[in-house]
Amino acid sequence: MVNRPTDVRVRAYNVGFGDCVLITFIYDNGDDRHMLIDCGSTKRSPDGPDTTEVADHIRSTLNGKPIDVAVVTHRHRDHVSGFGNNASASIFNDIQPRLLVRPWTDHPDVGDAAVSLDGIDPDSRRFALSLRTLEDIAEPLQRLSARIRSAHADELEDLLAMQVKNAKAVATLQHWSVLTDQTETQYCKAGDQIRLADYIPGVVARALGPPTIEQEPAIKTAGVDEDEFWLRSPVLASLPGREADIVLEAEAIRRVAEPHQLGAARELLNDLSEYGVERALQLVRTVDHSLNNTSVVILIEVGEHTMLFSGDAQIENWRYILRRARTEPKFRKKLADLSLYKIGHHGSRNATPRTFYRYITEQRSAGLPPITTLMSTLHGFHGKTAITAVPSSNLVVASRELGQYTTTEDVNGHVDLNATTAVRSEWTESSDGWAT
Repeated sequence: MVNRPTDVRVRAYNVGFGDCVLITFIYDNGDDRHMLIDCGSTKRSPDGPDTTEVADHIRSTLNGKPIDVAVVTHRHRDHVSGFGNNASASIFNDIQPRLLVRPWTDHPDVGDAAVSLDGIDPDSRRFALSLRTLEDIAEPLQRLSARIRSAHADELEDLLAMQVKNAKAVATLQHWSVLTDQTETQYCKAGDQIRLADYIPGVVARALGPPTIEQEPAIKTAGVDEDEFWLRSPVLASLPGREADIVLEAEAIRRVAEPHQLGAARELLNDLSEYGVERALQLVRTVDHSLNNTSVVILIEVGEHTMLFSGDAQIENWRYILRRARTEPKFRKKLADLSLYKIGHHGSRNATPRTFYRYITEQRSAGLPPITTLMSTLHGFHGKTAITAVPSSNLVVASRELGQYTTTEDVNGHVDLNATTAVRSEWTESSDGWAT
């Protein structure tokens, strides 16, 4: 008989602008299991711990045992910096995960045509390689941006920092995946079942994203003013000049996002004086959006509870999920009946589709407790206008209307959501304050 968890705890750390979630599956025999989803930050909360303190807290929670499963949704710094900081990386090496889950785009052999990768088509492989172009040009672009006087220079430098400063983190993940025999690595795509059986018994997890190019070609691009966004065109129209910027950016995305076109990034460096920092910014924005769309989206089922964690997946990644929902009633019902949803991309306007929330409000099974939504964010760090503000105020209001809304900003340590797996009841919230 399979041992099944009796209780589950979702712990979200207040890492500021970033993500770090530790899920603990509690068993009657005391052999609890743990799943870590990301650990990174680009801006520490004034009242919260740094990633070294978080890593040490996780190690204490695990009593020094290995992490059973670590899910690294994508390689942006606000999700992986904790694996790159020397002090926190050393701690994580002490509790190196037994199973590491990463997106298919991170597979080390994706560029080797001689190596067969199940379900990864040639266009997808070229796309994954093109995303790595930024790693070659990020540092020189960052140096150039520091010398260029432009209204967009600060944004360009912020986006480049997301890439430049996570090299150590990526190296740590590669070390676990390739250079040790302690960790099994699964590079997943939409539709894959996560191999949990040997690590967290009685729990089922499936990847809903990222899709391959064959599954969803739109992940190569980033939509503009989508119907799914939590901010609509009337707001855009009220901002003089912004429409032209959006059109220009959309055109850059169409031209640059094709897999074979990102190689032109090196030419951009050689001709930056002609194109200027604005063109560089368009390129970097494109790659930044594309990396978000390679986020692992994971659906976890434990007893009566179903939880969804979507990383920084944006609309293009979600399109594959929503298309499935439209054509598969059982899958649509599973989304509508979620127990807990970790709000994607720190509450940005383009990472939680309106259609998904409509499923919850209109098609949720009668008698179920309201859904619990969980957000990890930091107000005021990203976005200076109504268009770019993170989190989106409209999304926050909609999340509160759905049911229980919890945010890491309310605590200076971590917030816990607890539930009994045998009964579909509301999650109980508790928090732990740390001296800082």
